[in-house]
Amino acid sequence: MTSKLPFTEELTSDSRKKTDVLLEKLAEKGLFFRPDENQAHQIRTVLTFSEFVHRTLMNHPEILADLFESGDVSRVYHEQEYFNRIEKALEPAQGDDEIGSILRRFRRREMVRIAWRDLCRQADLSETLKDLSLFADACIQTTICRLYAFLENDFGAPFSADGTKAQLITLGMGKLGAHELNFSSDIDLILVYPDAGRTRPDADRGIELPPQKTVTNEEFFTRLARRLTKILDQATAEGFVFRVDLRLRPYGDSGPVVMSIDAMEDYLVAQGREWERYAYIKARAITGNRNDIIRLEEILHAFVFRKYLDYASFDSLREMKQSIVTEIKRKGLKNNIKIGAGGIREIEFFGQIFQLIRGGVEPVLRNRKLLTILDLLVDGGHIPQAVSRELTDAYTFLRYTEHRLQEYADAQTHTLPEDDPGKARLAAAMGFTGWEDFQALLEKHMARVHHHFTQILGAADDAVPADDVDLLLKHAWETLDDKEQAVEDLGQAGFDPPLPIYRLLDDLKNHSHTRTMSRDGIERVNKLIPIILKKLLSRKDPVRLIGKLIDLVLTIEKRTCYIALLNENPSVIDHLIKLTSESPWIISYLTRHPVLLDELLDNRMNSGPPGKDRIAEELKLRLRKISIADLEDMIVEMCVFKQINTLRVAVADISGAFPLMKVSDYLTDIAEVIIENVYHTTWQEMTQKYGFPSGISNGEAAYTGFAVLGFGKLGGIEFGYGSDLDLVFIHAGENGNTTGGDESTENSFFYFRLGQKIIHFLTTRTTAGRLYEVDMRLRPSGDAGMIVSHITSLGDYYENDAWTWEHQALVRARPLCGDRNLFARFEGIRKAILCKKRDRAVLLEEITSMREKIRTEHGNTDKTLFHLKQDEGGIIDIEFLVQYLVLANAHEHPEVTRWTDNIRILETMAANYIIDASSAGQLKAAYVALRAQVHKLNLQEKPPMVPAAEYTDHRSAVLKIRDKYLVA
Repeated sequence: MTSKLPFTEELTSDSRKKTDVLLEKLAEKGLFFRPDENQAHQIRTVLTFSEFVHRTLMNHPEILADLFESGDVSRVYHEQEYFNRIEKALEPAQGDDEIGSILRRFRRREMVRIAWRDLCRQADLSETLKDLSLFADACIQTTICRLYAFLENDFGAPFSADGTKAQLITLGMGKLGAHELNFSSDIDLILVYPDAGRTRPDADRGIELPPQKTVTNEEFFTRLARRLTKILDQATAEGFVFRVDLRLRPYGDSGPVVMSIDAMEDYLVAQGREWERYAYIKARAITGNRNDIIRLEEILHAFVFRKYLDYASFDSLREMKQSIVTEIKRKGLKNNIKIGAGGIREIEFFGQIFQLIRGGVEPVLRNRKLLTILDLLVDGGHIPQAVSRELTDAYTFLRYTEHRLQEYADAQTHTLPEDDPGKARLAAAMGFTGWEDFQALLEKHMARVHHHFTQILGAADDAVPADDVDLLLKHAWETLDDKEQAVEDLGQAGFDPPLPIYRLLDDLKNHSHTRTMSRDGIERVNKLIPIILKKLLSRKDPVRLIGKLIDLVLTIEKRTCYIALLNENPSVIDHLIKLTSESPWIISYLTRHPVLLDELLDNRMNSGPPGKDRIAEELKLRLRKISIADLEDMIVEMCVFKQINTLRVAVADISGAFPLMKVSDYLTDIAEVIIENVYHTTWQEMTQKYGFPSGISNGEAAYTGFAVLGFGKLGGIEFGYGSDLDLVFIHAGENGNTTGGDESTENSFFYFRLGQKIIHFLTTRTTAGRLYEVDMRLRPSGDAGMIVSHITSLGDYYENDAWTWEHQALVRARPLCGDRNLFARFEGIRKAILCKKRDRAVLLEEITSMREKIRTEHGNTDKTLFHLKQDEGGIIDIEFLVQYLVLANAHEHPEVTRWTDNIRILETMAANYIIDASSAGQLKAAYVALRAQVHKLNLQEKPPMVPAAEYTDHRSAVLKIRDKYLVA
């Protein structure tokens, strides 16, 4: 028998009207339900205290009759009941929309039942929390089961490393993880899959799929996760199932929706923060294979529960506590029973602090349920019985209050009502005759909670008044919430104007990365920012520099050890400021590729990049641990390798330690080493599948009948930071013959697929970016030509069909990797074409016409600026002059075809008196100076433009020499 609840006269009158209308609705549907006195009282009680139930039953009155006739409203469900009912209900569902619709209808009924039993005192707090959590579990489990079957039909099944069929591990976090879910709670989830791999058809199920329809395990589970989230979270006319929050996953919103167990472990070990330790205390696996769950739980326990906590860990917990206090003060949360002073969050924090501190040596404290933890803390002698009793009573009272607030409108609220009817309704729902009595007990509970909360870990220190520059900057950073004071502090410290600096600092402090950092990270940032600010006081452009450095700090925040290193090595900060000042590109590069932070902070970075042999060996060592089957991992590793070495070159470039020619040499070396490894890897992959092409005497890469040629800046050893790869592929396979492998194919197709795979390898975008842009337009017939050309056809093309500009391109063409015999054959073709005797007048007209066309299409129209590449007297004028002189004179001086870079070509032409030494020297000086400025502007993230008054001497020299030698 339900207990009678106190009603005001107004509430009683309103509830009777609602009850009468509802019974009329039932009658209209032919459901002549006649409640007895107890049932009528229940109806009036629930309709009074829950507008959500009232609205639902008015729209679906049949639910009322069903709940009473089935007896469900009057009994306790067993643990599997939700799962069994939902699983049966979903049997006919054929798609996501049907699943969602069934679940939303099911939720409608069951949430009415749960609210009903709570409001009528038929269920205690533990049952309500358990029912809500089990219902959420069942929705998640059954939906995943159905979606898994759908996806398996489409893509095959994913498998774990041990050969078993892989299942999604769904970690319920927070209150869901502890089986303490509230009535209108979000569900916090982290989704994990066991191992990398690919799906394959399940022979036992009789599913057959072509290989191209299979996907990676990651893609399979990502699809499953996104569909799961949509089904549960999407609001329709029928409502929603649960609001899903995935932001607790590694990297938050910017992280992958699903992550493998190994990746999760790597993240927690390298980047896991104190607040994440706190969050994972309640993590519970809702779905997944038992062995995989055990494996993951071992990782999580090692991360969360440490046997020994150092001082920094205690400090970070104090910081977490202080952040709670600060938020309460800042937001004035007086009427919030969850995050206000003395609210639910403070009780949870009290219990979980002991778990973090003691859980490593007392495994019993790893229990997820808060009230159980409070009892265990008494058993272990950590808190007095009275403290546990007061916190337990307060928690129970607050959770009941939370449910009554949320059951009214099915809204996620923790704020007490401010209107009189709302107060009267809540007080009555809690069993009080008036608001004053309810409020008095509520305040008593919350005051006790807050008292106990303030005692743990000690109180935070008050801010120290600032009285010099260091303290002013420290105070400004720590008190940014007080804008007027912070701006004043920055101005007194020496920033003029201070407001732009304040805005940048405020953006940093309120960035999601910063707000979710561990205490250790926050402390280190709090120390670092004032140091950076002081070093920038003497700079002319502090606003631009702090903006770039904040981008870097936001990247570093993910791994706070870097911030500690900066704090301990002020000289590194000086170096960073110098790099930021001279090259915003480097900071942008670091922000795009945060893995490079290790390299930037390594003192070896200042010694410059190693030689080609060294970087080739470095890449070999990096790739040694990766199987050829793990193509994506191999590409990622090469991307990181490229980024590290490019950064080394840029740092050396900025420092002035390397001249332009060395910069280009090293960037070219990096590209060549990568291309060679890509070639060897793809050759191995192809021959494993198809066997060796006929006519190839052995499997050595030096005798493959295939070669990669470099053109443009790559061929001319003049590579830049953002240069594309201009490539041409050639082969010497015998037409019509076939390879000798299990999947035999014609030689021409083998080499075609080899070329395709090389392009794919170089251009595929991964989590670490991609290796290079590849431009194949310089191959015979351009975009219309074959990807791979036979060496004989290549020679015929250049001899009979190529345009003059294609002969110009040959000046900077050279073999990069592949069959050494093909190298010699190509070099023979190249030399023969370049050394042809040409009609100088025709050659001059074609080259000048092409140059004018380029200038018209890409030239600069602003006469106040000089485009270093396109304008007259610029880089392209020098390149066209060199190419003209090679094509015009190589028949008499074949020595000029030996080199592919402009500097050595000019030196060779001077040695052969094609051009006088003075002119050659002036062209070299201009070429190096203009290219060096382009590099510098690239590093400053600026276009290759300078004021027209600059480089006038070089430009006039180039034009004078051009007019002298560019003649028929």
